[in-house]
Amino acid sequence: MPAALVDNVVRTPQSPMFGEPDQHQLGMQRYAESCHFCHGAFAVGGGVVPDLRWSALAANEQAWDLVVREGALEKQGMVSFAGRLSKEDTDAIRAYVVQQAWLAVANGDALPPQDG
Repeated sequence: MPAALVDNVVRTPQSPMFGEPDQHQLGMQRYAESCHFCHGAFAVGGGVVPDLRWSALAANEQAWDLVVREGALEKQGMVSFAGRLSKEDTDAIRAYVVQQAWLAVANGDALPPQDG
């Protein structure tokens, strides 16, 4: 990604953390199986495609489903995973991605969201 675009990405979680440890574990497993090839290991983007940790799509279940399950961004290269992953799986991946954003905050690699 060109430096000018990288610099415009706000490195902060777009959603409160949600989910339970079992859901995060399932999300990590399904992410590793289906997402890391394009979006990077541990949800840390590699610069070619969006870093999901900072994506507003991860903050909204319906938007996430439109993209991940229904293929709303298929023309841009993001295929639908509805035939490969269950709704439970894609919800778990979303919970894992949000958890990874908050882990970046805890590690000092991102900023906490600013209120209001």
